[in-house]
Amino acid sequence: MPYILQAKRDNIDPKIEEALNMAADGKLAAGDINYIFTRFMLAYMIGRGKSYQNMNDLVGAIEACKLEFYRRYVANYEQMKAGMNGDVY
Repeated sequence: MPYILQAKRDNIDPKIEEALNMAADGKLAAGDINYIFTRFMLAYMIGRGKSYQNMNDLVGAIEACKLEFYRRYVANYEQMKAGMNGDVY
C-alpha cells in the first residue's frame, strides 16, 4: 500500500519531483514509466542483493500498486462510463 508515514513521504517526494512533474505535464509515455519502474527495481535489487525473497517483494509491491490504481481510479472510471453509456448486461 502506498500509505506510508508523512515524514517518509516528505523525504522521498523531493527526490522524485522532476519525474512527477514530467508525468503530470504529459511528457512521459507508458514506455517511459516502464523504464522508470524497471530502473527503480533494478536499483532495489543491487541494494538488497539477488534473492527470491527480494524479487518476490518487488513483484508483490508492483502487483499491489497495480491493484490499488485499478481499485481507486480505473474501477471508478468504468462505473462512470457504465452509467453514461449503459451497462454491458
